[in-house]
Amino acid sequence: MEVAYIQEYQDISDLIKGARCALKLSKAALARQLQARAGTTAVTGKIISRWERGIRVPGPYWRSHLAPELGITRERLDHAARMTRRNRRQSPEHSQ
Repeated sequence: MEVAYIQEYQDISDLIKGARCALKLSKAALARQLQARAGTTAVTGKIISRWERGIRVPGPYWRSHLAPELGITRERLDHAARMTRRNRRQSPEHSQ
């Protein structure tokens, strides 16, 4: 069951940050949970910050681990990632 703060369309950066904040997790705490789930130290609070600021979009591997940690379906995260990428390609600042 998804948490109530999810809107019909939401940029993946806002979705991740909203879910993390609703769970009262720091970026570092979420990173530790993802590290434990994935069995790697490849994700850090700094990477989560990049996802939340819209600098990077987490790939399928990390979305599969983010979904259960944030209480969001994998499908919802994948949809938000697709929409975010599509909107970035259409924005004037990314078409130069």
